[in-house]
Amino acid sequence: MLSFFNQLGWPNPVTNYDLTCVLKKHHIATTRPRSTHGIDLIFSYLCPLTPRTRRNVLVSVKNSFSEGGPPSNRVVETGLRDVAQAVRCFFRSELRSSLQKQGGAKEVFDHGILIRLDKSPEEKPFKAQIGDIGNSSPNEAHYIPLIETDRFDFLDKVATYIKLIHNSETNFYHARTATTAAAEHRLLSSPILPFHNLIAGPITLQKAELNGTRLILISDEKFTISAFQRLIGLALGLSQGWASITIVFPDYVPGLHKQSIQTALLTLPSNRLSSLIECDTLNISGRFR
Repeated sequence: MLSFFNQLGWPNPVTNYDLTCVLKKHHIATTRPRSTHGIDLIFSYLCPLTPRTRRNVLVSVKNSFSEGGPPSNRVVETGLRDVAQAVRCFFRSELRSSLQKQGGAKEVFDHGILIRLDKSPEEKPFKAQIGDIGNSSPNEAHYIPLIETDRFDFLDKVATYIKLIHNSETNFYHARTATTAAAEHRLLSSPILPFHNLIAGPITLQKAELNGTRLILISDEKFTISAFQRLIGLALGLSQGWASITIVFPDYVPGLHKQSIQTALLTLPSNRLSSLIECDTLNISGRFR
């Protein structure tokens, strides 16, 4: 787990930390008041998206092997509530104060994440039953996102792809959103994958090449022509013509899909735009099929 986060630019966490509960009467563990909150990992970083902002992220990792069986909705909801309660107590902790003293920030936001690594592909994701992150700001500490096996595996494959295919010569590209600062006040790229990008959506990279810059957009959805065309529009909107573009799908097979890609590129307004765009696969073993 530590190497996973390290590859995403989240190094040196506090590990296996027992956080003192300061709201014991409100935070009930089974039938008794809680004395501590056990947190697996606590990260703290200066946010590349908003200037002079520190983000503290509390991570709890659960799986069915440690619980003696598959989780129910109630088990998952309890896990989310436990992390939310831990975040509230963390706000009043000495550890948070010591992290804040590291400097570099005017504002500090605390977040929590529950990671569950026990879902099979056939089962309905718990997040579909608990809530959608699209309606929440990344600064809302009371909202605890759930990362399941599919998303975790996707991010792990992204890290492997970056290391093996691009020799780690990339940074995460930080696009403008409703919750990020304007370009003159944020880093356009950095080694850190921001908190809200960890949770959902495509991963965007920026790579310096001999002939200029390449924008790499890695999707977690299956390859279709409509998805490819939609992501071309997104990438062109991000790049504004300043970069070559690579669209990456988990299941893209060059020998099977290349002709469809070429046909789709013919619909672009100019040959110049078409020449900037290529498609690639996240499946390292399937790159040459």
